[in-house]
Amino acid sequence: MFAFFNELSANGSIQEDSLPAVLRTLYECIDRLKENHVSSICIDQKIGQYQLTANRWFLEVLDDKTIVDNDMKTLFLDMMTTVEPPTNDSEDECLVHATYNGQDCIGLGLASEEINNTFTISLSSTGWDETSFQISLQKLLCENGDLVEQNVESSCRNVSTTAHIDEMADFFIPIPSSGLELFLQLSELFPHLVFSSKAKGQIKRNHDRPSIEQIFLKLQDIDNAAQKLNGGVLRNELFHYKASPEHEQRRQLSEMYVTFEDGRTRNCEWHLRYTPGCGRIHFSADEGDGQTIYVGHVDGKLGIH
Repeated sequence: MFAFFNELSANGSIQEDSLPAVLRTLYECIDRLKENHVSSICIDQKIGQYQLTANRWFLEVLDDKTIVDNDMKTLFLDMMTTVEPPTNDSEDECLVHATYNGQDCIGLGLASEEINNTFTISLSSTGWDETSFQISLQKLLCENGDLVEQNVESSCRNVSTTAHIDEMADFFIPIPSSGLELFLQLSELFPHLVFSSKAKGQIKRNHDRPSIEQIFLKLQDIDNAAQKLNGGVLRNELFHYKASPEHEQRRQLSEMYVTFEDGRTRNCEWHLRYTPGCGRIHFSADEGDGQTIYVGHVDGKLGIH
């Protein structure tokens, strides 16, 4: 799991005498997050412009041994990376702009539930003491070959103290780190889902950790939706993430029809997207059936070779 640094919290408002305590809190948060399987904190390339106090900047303070000891600096450098992880930059969906209270926000936008569904880490004592914030996103979608601009509101989780990590304990459950590990736990993790042999093989062969994390979260959402099924009828409102059937033309693709181990061939026209790239989870439900969803495909966009 990765997170993003909330650059809006580095706004120069920290008092000089509070700076050691703020950075100690940041260190304690990152240390705890590392224990909770968070592998990196992604930082914007403009890290050199992050201002902590009225006249001190982040990179300068990292070299101040009176404030940042060797253990703190080592952890900061080990966990913080300016290499951004894959975002929603697939061929048919991308983030264009994100704002919070009228301010551009890179970290909050990329960490939002709508984009990467992770969280931000903020500096304490800078007004970012809540565990969730609402932000505005501008996305560009490709619908049936046409580019469509979409404006949406999204929540973003936030951590600025170790108490926040305790409050969000359910979010920090261990996520399988490989396709094989996820494959071996499918029936245990998702008791309301039935996977085709094809889907199982796709998951098992997936060696990309960021996509495995996203697949896990999306399958979790589908499993939750299955528990709310009424007569096997799939509906958008059952899902936390955006889920929908393919449009009429794509429903006829031969790859949409998947044969399951019970011998039945189902049209897995419903789908959820996942990143990085243009990942898709295609699924179906039997009308009149109970709380079961059939997952037929967990890979790239169907119909692209």
